[in-house]
Amino acid sequence: MRQYNVAYKPEGTRNLLSDTNSVYTSEKRKDAPDALGVNYSFDYKINEKQNIGFIYDFGNQHYNMDARGISRYETKSVADSTLITQQRQRWTTPTHTLNAYYDIKLDSIGKKLSFTGNYLNNSPEKINDFSTINTVNNNEAIIKNNSKMKYAIFSAQSDLTLPYKWLNIETGLKYTLLDNKSDVGYFDFDGTGYVLNPDNTNVFHYKEHNYAAYVSFQKDFGEKWSAKAGLRYEYTSLQGFTPNDESSKIEKQYGKIFPTAYISYKPNSNHSLTLNYSKRIDRPDFQSLNPFRWYTNPYMYYTGNPALQPSFNDNVELNYSYKGKLTFGLYNQYTQNKTSNIARFSNGIYSNLTENGYDQNRTGINIGYYNTFFKIWETSVNANGSYTKTKPTIPELEKLKVYSMSYSFYNTITLNENKTWFLMLNFWHSLPFTYANIKLKDQLEFSPGIKTSLFDKKLQVNFVISDVFKTLKNNGYSYNGNFRSEFNQYNDYRGFKLSLTYSFGNKKVKGVNKNIDFKEQSRAN
Repeated sequence: MRQYNVAYKPEGTRNLLSDTNSVYTSEKRKDAPDALGVNYSFDYKINEKQNIGFIYDFGNQHYNMDARGISRYETKSVADSTLITQQRQRWTTPTHTLNAYYDIKLDSIGKKLSFTGNYLNNSPEKINDFSTINTVNNNEAIIKNNSKMKYAIFSAQSDLTLPYKWLNIETGLKYTLLDNKSDVGYFDFDGTGYVLNPDNTNVFHYKEHNYAAYVSFQKDFGEKWSAKAGLRYEYTSLQGFTPNDESSKIEKQYGKIFPTAYISYKPNSNHSLTLNYSKRIDRPDFQSLNPFRWYTNPYMYYTGNPALQPSFNDNVELNYSYKGKLTFGLYNQYTQNKTSNIARFSNGIYSNLTENGYDQNRTGINIGYYNTFFKIWETSVNANGSYTKTKPTIPELEKLKVYSMSYSFYNTITLNENKTWFLMLNFWHSLPFTYANIKLKDQLEFSPGIKTSLFDKKLQVNFVISDVFKTLKNNGYSYNGNFRSEFNQYNDYRGFKLSLTYSFGNKKVKGVNKNIDFKEQSRAN
């Protein structure tokens, strides 16, 4: 069982600036998220070679937010109007996840066959009520902008492992179905009741089928060399549409091969060297695909894009390790079709649309050090430096060439002989860097805490003082055509956080530690 209940008060500004039209916005909020979740695992051993089991997880999240925003519109530095918006948001997101599996050992030397089925049902319901007053003419707009969504994801896969003396083979098949139904309503108050505004209302259905097959081969060459190579083929068929609107229909089919390879050299127990290559696909999440508009006032909205394409990542890494404690790594990551948020201002409307906007290449180095001192102090130090180049694929974005660096210190100190009480001292710092087409200023955080294990380690208690010095801020800017989009945001992360996790039942149940491949669930956010 898990639970959290927190509250904080973010505030910030977001401006869209040009030589002619500019929009200055500021907002102060009170956010109060909470969640309750339970997890249950069952495993049954049929005989020495077979076992079945399932893992069920339920989470119910709530997000309550009240905000006051001010938007000032200017034409050539002369104020046109000022809008004051009071906003009330209430989100509820119940999520059910079920994983079922069947494993069978085919012999005594490691050959095995596994079948896995996964299902997720996520039903977010969002209430967004706001009223906006124009201080120039005192006109008031009262709006209900509410949404009901239903996300369902199902996947089934089989994996076959065949270890031989001369070669290790792994192969498998996977099918995934994603179903997204979204209904967003926009209602104007006309003085007596709320009236549907069809121009700002949308119903959207999206269905995606993914088929995948993979095979990999691994071989050791003596005691020092090892190599592995694999191929994965994925085929996708998708359809998105708005009922009763044939022009909105989107249909796509595409297939692609994704190779992976690595080679490692270990001359002795102190040194190891590995070279890796992988190609991956990153598909957009449901909210980025949904074309509905989420308003913050009648003239400002955020929207997804059903025409979004997946992005593709080619990654090469060269890593060296000394005694498993000191590591060095060189890498190059090339990504095509990355998404970005494009801000526009047209006919008095400030819009933000997600688009495939650029290709990016990032080259960098990682350095890490891990050790334990005096048998009680575990420390991990990491540093990363990189050089990033972005090439826009739409004319509104700019080219970027940015050097960046980040480093972190994570420390856990054991406070008693039974190793049930620990002191945590964690710090990280990122120098100015890029995210999508955005240049971000530096960020840092220091968050000490205490964690303990009680009742035979069934109850885990964490107490953390987060962001002690109020340094975790999001400040940055980007260029969108003739506009400069800039923001300064402080999310009020400083505070005390207490988390309790209690484990029921038998910890020896295999499902407790079962590794389930269900990464698609992250798309139903």
